[in-house]
Amino acid sequence: MISLLFFAPTKLVLDSSAKLPSGLLNGNVNQLGDFDQCLDVADSVEKIKGQYCLASLQPEVPEKFHRMKYLHQLLQSHSAFRSEFNDPGHRVPRFSTINWALCIPSACSHSDIELSLLEYAKEFTAATKIDLKVRVEREMCQTKETLPKIDRSTLIAGGVFLTVILIAALMTIYDFRSTSESKNEWFLTFSLKKNTEALFNFSRDANDIASVHGIRFFNASMLIIAHKSMALFFQPYVNRTEMTEYLGQPWTVIGRAASLYTDPFIMLSGLLTTYSLYGRLQRGQPIRIIQEYTGRFLRLVPTLGALILFCTFILPLLGSGPQWNLVVTHHADICKSTWWRNLLFIHNYFGFENMCLTHTHHVGIDTQLFILSPLIAIGLYKWPKRTLMVILAVAGLSTTARYYVTVTRRLSNYICFGTSISQLFDTANYMYILPVHRATVYAMGVLLGYVLRRYRHIRLTPTQLKIGWYSNIALMLVAFFGPAPMGRIGYEYNPTHAAHYAAFAPIAWCSFFAWIIFTSHLGYESLLSRVLSWEGFLVTTRLSYAIYLTQFPVFFYNV
Repeated sequence: MISLLFFAPTKLVLDSSAKLPSGLLNGNVNQLGDFDQCLDVADSVEKIKGQYCLASLQPEVPEKFHRMKYLHQLLQSHSAFRSEFNDPGHRVPRFSTINWALCIPSACSHSDIELSLLEYAKEFTAATKIDLKVRVEREMCQTKETLPKIDRSTLIAGGVFLTVILIAALMTIYDFRSTSESKNEWFLTFSLKKNTEALFNFSRDANDIASVHGIRFFNASMLIIAHKSMALFFQPYVNRTEMTEYLGQPWTVIGRAASLYTDPFIMLSGLLTTYSLYGRLQRGQPIRIIQEYTGRFLRLVPTLGALILFCTFILPLLGSGPQWNLVVTHHADICKSTWWRNLLFIHNYFGFENMCLTHTHHVGIDTQLFILSPLIAIGLYKWPKRTLMVILAVAGLSTTARYYVTVTRRLSNYICFGTSISQLFDTANYMYILPVHRATVYAMGVLLGYVLRRYRHIRLTPTQLKIGWYSNIALMLVAFFGPAPMGRIGYEYNPTHAAHYAAFAPIAWCSFFAWIIFTSHLGYESLLSRVLSWEGFLVTTRLSYAIYLTQFPVFFYNV
């Protein structure tokens, strides 16, 4: 097969393949070649067409060869993430695996390329004691003929989106041309004019908790930064080793503490649901449980369904590239068989690696916890003491469960330096995506919603306010900066460190925001509460669900 490269009628085949570059010890090991040039190779006489394959190479050095081991560490950029061939690569990059592009004739199979590349590599590694593993997956070999094509499913999905666009256009025209007296509200549902006005409407509801919107915006922004930084690791870098040394600094808690930023959303969900439902009971209004469930389903499913439809049948056709099949097409393939789990909000029970659109696990957790909310609100109203005891017991058990599962399964809710991909997936599957282990902060939100309704007229002394602010700021700083040493190069995983973080950091982090909500809602304003209560955050709150759903498709498209 290698000989074909040299006798091919065109030099483009060889030119499109990766070459040994400079800066290998600075992590410049991922070489993607020239994707477009390779696929454009075509010779009708010799009947040769270009096939682009992205091979995976994993070098291993015996521990006793210390100098070679040091060079290997530089080559692998200190293994900021440790990965194996069998690790899922569609959600988190296989950082330890070298990506090496080959442009070869389309007649060669992926197994042919794997065997030939292994033989070729042995000539260079035989005398070095380096054990080089090679893998070429079928999905990572692409020709022009294998690129995604428009089929019936794509046409149907496209038809759905075009229909919605057409309806929106017609309703917008109707909105502009009709007078206020003659407008039918049903004909304005998708009007861009009406919805834009609603989006930028800064009037607040009487029961609005103002600081919630700023807290949601802050944590959402931090979460997007963390998610984007993870997506960037899919890309090849000339100075990857230098970059990881720079990232092994304490300030990288900003990206490493990604799980922490999701906890306030769960707390806010418990707060707002309890605050709303308990308020109805105080006003003598009944809670219609079926109506609550139906309303939530209608709010969440259309947008979620549209995203699944787009990412499954439309997005794979919008681009191509060396890692396109790894992230975009692979996600689409999973969604084709498991989409129904998302629409039933049970997808978080089937494993992170088998989940359609993994970032939507939060919708499943939140919905499953929401199912209990009407019963909790009724319990707090009719039997407050007993219900409060149950809520506190659940919070305690959830905290204990996080600690126990972290120690026994050696999980890591904080992304330590050198964390393995398998460890991250185990953390997700056994703790992060399960509502039982996330119930503590939801219980905190439920209790806060109950307190805001039941004790809205209590007053705090200046001393109580100072103690509350100082203690909660200290908790926030410990939760955020406390695990910083775990991000340093050379850190050795300690399950006790990880368990303390998993169990108590969410409580400390959410306590800070709960205190802001509590004091500002009682009328004790501060500079921070005034900033978080800015009316502009109403717009970001209305967009937050759509931004949350669409962030990863954008990141993966860029990969």
